[in-house]
Amino acid sequence: MLRVLLLGSMVSPTVWAAVPVPAGSLLVRPAHFFDLGGKTVRFTPVASSYKVGTIPVQFRTERGEALGEADFVNPPLALGRREQPMVRSWSVKLPFEFSFAGSNWSEIFVNSTGSLSLGRPETELYNERNPWADGTMRAVAASMDVRAVAGAEQTIAPLWATYGSIPADNQIYTKAAPDELIVTWHVIRRKLPDVGYDPEGPNEFQAVLSKTGQIDFNYQRVSERDGIAGIFPGGSPSFSVVDRAGDPQGDADPSIDILGAEVAEGGTILRFSLLMAQPVQPTVSSGSISYTFLLRFGSHECSAALTVGLTASASSNCSGATPKSAALQIQGRRVDVFLSKSTLDTDHFSWSASVRRGAGGRMFAAERVENSNEPHDEVGGSPGRPLKLRLAALNGFDLSAAQAESAGNIFEVFYYPAVTRQMDRVMSHIYARHEAIDDMAAVLTDFRIDDLFDHGPSTSAINVPIQGIGRAGRPRPGSSFRSSRLQVVSSTIFPGPRFSEHVSDADRQYHGYAFAVGWIVHELTHRWSAFLLNQKTEDRYAMLNPNCQCHWSENLATPSLISVAKEYTGRPYPENSPMGGAYWMWEENADGTFSRKPLPFLVPMGMSALDLYAMGLMPAEEVPDTFLLTGVRQTGENRYEAKKTPIRIADIIAASGPRVPPASASQREFRLTVYMLHEDGRQPNPERLRQSNQIEAAVARQFSLSTGGRMTVKTGSSGAPK
Repeated sequence: MLRVLLLGSMVSPTVWAAVPVPAGSLLVRPAHFFDLGGKTVRFTPVASSYKVGTIPVQFRTERGEALGEADFVNPPLALGRREQPMVRSWSVKLPFEFSFAGSNWSEIFVNSTGSLSLGRPETELYNERNPWADGTMRAVAASMDVRAVAGAEQTIAPLWATYGSIPADNQIYTKAAPDELIVTWHVIRRKLPDVGYDPEGPNEFQAVLSKTGQIDFNYQRVSERDGIAGIFPGGSPSFSVVDRAGDPQGDADPSIDILGAEVAEGGTILRFSLLMAQPVQPTVSSGSISYTFLLRFGSHECSAALTVGLTASASSNCSGATPKSAALQIQGRRVDVFLSKSTLDTDHFSWSASVRRGAGGRMFAAERVENSNEPHDEVGGSPGRPLKLRLAALNGFDLSAAQAESAGNIFEVFYYPAVTRQMDRVMSHIYARHEAIDDMAAVLTDFRIDDLFDHGPSTSAINVPIQGIGRAGRPRPGSSFRSSRLQVVSSTIFPGPRFSEHVSDADRQYHGYAFAVGWIVHELTHRWSAFLLNQKTEDRYAMLNPNCQCHWSENLATPSLISVAKEYTGRPYPENSPMGGAYWMWEENADGTFSRKPLPFLVPMGMSALDLYAMGLMPAEEVPDTFLLTGVRQTGENRYEAKKTPIRIADIIAASGPRVPPASASQREFRLTVYMLHEDGRQPNPERLRQSNQIEAAVARQFSLSTGGRMTVKTGSSGAPK
């Protein structure tokens, strides 16, 4: 049974005004737009390398047959989108043996992303380097780059991007001859009401594979300005060592003792290597060992790391990169971590390396707080060893210019202006100019930036420790944000079409900036939710979505206690926690089965009881029981059998501890500012500033609505210039 809370008295913001801020150094790279229209880029094999040249476009007008229903389909982002999967792939037999990446191929996969892949379809590869939600074009290029070197994929990309799937706008053709295969894409960019941008227009380009191994990219018409063009055969490029450091003291535990470290570059790849005193184990039975290379660019940092626990994984937090933008290799006593230069903002930096043993255990990586008392060894010290790359390759290669022979991956990434994703750096920049009195902040831009889906994450918790709500109660210190008060910031985003005041999808017409409000409230609520554990479930993390352990599980019932749908549309929709891990809500049927009600994606919804408890807005004794489903099995149309496990607040407190401060003493009033970055040398766009103003007011109002008036968010004077 749902408990309904009275909305009570609503406190409206007295003044609302988004604060414009010049982007300055936050704009880490200017735009690098596509410039190959009307050209053919030819890759001619020479031994184990390729010679690259550009000639006037040699477009083939005979397209051949249109591909029909896809052989492989990557599911859509949300339910109700079956007609628009994220990726489609087709298996196509080659009329000859095609030599690529050191092998001969008789089959190739044609992908809706404007690429060809060898060995595996893009529907599989996309899952392994999924750029949702904070991916950039540069990050995808970096991931393809390092994964090819690590042997995880081999790709031929005339123009990789997120294209649509509706047949009227997106057709792919193949034409085979005894000595060549022609693949033609006629596509437009994928755009949904709650994801992406308005397409710039149709795009028509080709890949021609010849029996000789030659590859041509023909660009007849390209309306979009970003994408990835090139070949990714991987292999081992010719690396040259550019710096080397030793640590012969042997003063650390042998399992983490570094003997030496080096940095090498080969084409677009940086290889960071550690030589250890003992053989490196691919897994450890308890705890974890992290092998980390830290790069410093002036006042900010970037890292590439290998973490070995029950599994081994590589990660990077470089600007514009995602955790899939690094790759690894373990050989005896040697650890190699590969990083694509396309993730870097400059060709000179300082570096250091460390190996650290941590407690590990089953916890999300961000939950592991680095402790200087943990056993560790390091090389390079602080501020590190200075280094300048011999070949910058920050955008890959310039494919429009004649190239000498080159081995390894040969690509160019085109992108919109790149703004740093390091939100401590963003807020430090802002608070150097404006008074830091925000509890919550959102950062928008008045210019489109390098971001594939017009989405992004939040910082999660900053400052103000809270006990009993999981890892969100152990916040990041605010010193790097220049604030002792700030608690959460949503990622920098361009307010594209889904941020409009009026937006329509296939089912409803929305108003009140519904999709902007839904996303920003979701990201800011990550300050508290969803991180609760449970003592009675078989897995203490069972209430959390396993992908990030930061959303509620898709099998947890988290109905909204307050309905807000009528504030945004004339046709109500079912409501679940805005922190839900699925796009449906569960309902129990009279026969003991369960059914799902599909939910719109990231529209405003009322908070659930678990959210309100974690936020300090509902005392434990008022939190109603809910349930978790396990062993879910579909038995009919929207009918599922499952084991129903009760979820009780007492079991949550037993695992997470009581919330301190409790609801009776928790913070109820918060201050929010929306900041809008604009390019230096010009005034902010007045229409974007007006839009940001109204979004700020709408977000503040939604927090009051969604919590039944238990939370007040004020806006206005927070951003006063210093």
